[in-house]
Amino acid sequence: MQNDLSQLKKIFNTIPENPNLKSNNLFSIGTRGFYENPFTEVLSYLLKKNTGYKRRDEFMKILLADLKDEDFLNSLISNSEVSTQFITSNGKYIDLILYNENNILVFENKINHWMANPFDDYENHINLKFPLHNKRYVIFSYKKENCPDNWKYLSIRRIFDKIISAKLHVFDNKWDYFTHDFLLQFSNSKLIDMDQSYFDFMRKIFLR
Repeated sequence: MQNDLSQLKKIFNTIPENPNLKSNNLFSIGTRGFYENPFTEVLSYLLKKNTGYKRRDEFMKILLADLKDEDFLNSLISNSEVSTQFITSNGKYIDLILYNENNILVFENKINHWMANPFDDYENHINLKFPLHNKRYVIFSYKKENCPDNWKYLSIRRIFDKIISAKLHVFDNKWDYFTHDFLLQFSNSKLIDMDQSYFDFMRKIFLR
């Protein structure tokens, strides 16, 4: 029975969402849903030290917990700069870097695009520009990726779900609303959470 429940959940969650039922937000309207550059720019603002987003530190701790390096993460939380569309010496663009005098975190954001990036060029350029820094490379993706060596996959859906579940926002300022919309747009929040009673109900309907 449990296997049947798991299978039915998978089937339901692969059904495309009806756009007429989707709740509009700033990101579904302004980015047509999944554009990488707007995603990167919004994320970069939330990570900036001087951001208007009051929950930045807690947001970063959950966002980057999978790095499993507290010293590295705490260093970037306490003091860091952000740069987007960082150009390599070969004219390629790195989506986002977060760095300070000792550490650098390199982001490649993949939403619905495949991985066809010159990752070796990215690493070579970072090693050239930041030779003494501690370096981490992450692919922040909406779907599971097989990462190149030295790069770590981070799931946008799973991590954004964790941030939503942490209930960071008290909605006393516009940035809480703005960030909540951002998280909802790219999270698993619209997937069906099917318990046994829901499964039994749906089975009765489909087996009539």
